[in-house]
Amino acid sequence: LGANAILAVSLAVCKAGASVLKIPLYK
Repeated sequence: LGANAILAVSLAVCKAGASVLKIPLYK
């Protein structure tokens, strides 16, 4: 995996977790 793929996956996980837990993305 390249750095871009890892970054994309971590961003997707962060956004999904934030939407599930109702947490603002800036936290």
